[in-house]
Amino acid sequence: MKRLMLVLLSLAAAGLTASAAMADPPVRSPVQAPTDFTLPGVCTFDVGIHVLVNRETQTTFSDGTTKITGAFKAQYTNLSDPSKTMTDNNSGVLTFTPNPDGSTSVKVTGQGAIFFFPGEIGPAGALWLTNGNFQELVDPFGNLVPGSVSYTGKTPLDVCTALA
Repeated sequence: MKRLMLVLLSLAAAGLTASAAMADPPVRSPVQAPTDFTLPGVCTFDVGIHVLVNRETQTTFSDGTTKITGAFKAQYTNLSDPSKTMTDNNSGVLTFTPNPDGSTSVKVTGQGAIFFFPGEIGPAGALWLTNGNFQELVDPFGNLVPGSVSYTGKTPLDVCTALA
């Protein structure tokens, strides 16, 4: 359910609307996202995320597919020990593709930040910085579909370990 809230927050922040998805020509707009937010539960500590650069643009196509492209850089902080921080360039391409069954295919190509809540891919949560091709399927309720995660590319950086 937390993933659903974050997906909905991401879509709301991106300004997705039904009318944009129904338009014939693609609709482009800047991505409006909060500059500071907390990602709870993915590490043994809460992770603070501070957006350093957001020059992302979303393009919504008539079939409902949305692509987010452009520069995005963030700082990650262990909120239990704020002296532990790191920055990363997450400027990969993020694609949301709606499926006929109500699920959404999510694909990140290039650099991206990927997170999982406890129980989604194992007993613990995870926050990875990736550089490659990542895919997952989210059901109509915003839950990760078991077994749908795939990744090819460089070994992901485990942010939880790096900030511990």
